[in-house]
Amino acid sequence: MKRGDDEQTGKSAAQSLNELPQSGASTPKQEQATKFIDDDVITAKIKEAILNEPSLRREKISVETSKGMVRLSGFISTIGARTKAIEIASGIKGVIAVKDEIRLMGQY
Repeated sequence: MKRGDDEQTGKSAAQSLNELPQSGASTPKQEQATKFIDDDVITAKIKEAILNEPSLRREKISVETSKGMVRLSGFISTIGARTKAIEIASGIKGVIAVKDEIRLMGQY
């Protein structure tokens, strides 16, 4: 009968271990961080979309992303190009906001 008690104790210990938080368990901050798509991925997707847009291929647009916040800078030849670049960046998944620092060529 003593063996049965030991086995029950072993089961209880295993059950107790399963109830403890695992070292690989994520914290609320980690879970929140995973909601953001990697900034490098966002930047790459925006750059690719800009290169694939015929009206923007010749424009000099730089893209930087930090915590889902995108900053567009550089020089464009038309106001329409600025609008299109902002529209493209805003449409990429994971983008929270777009800061427009694009300048029209010939204007300072």
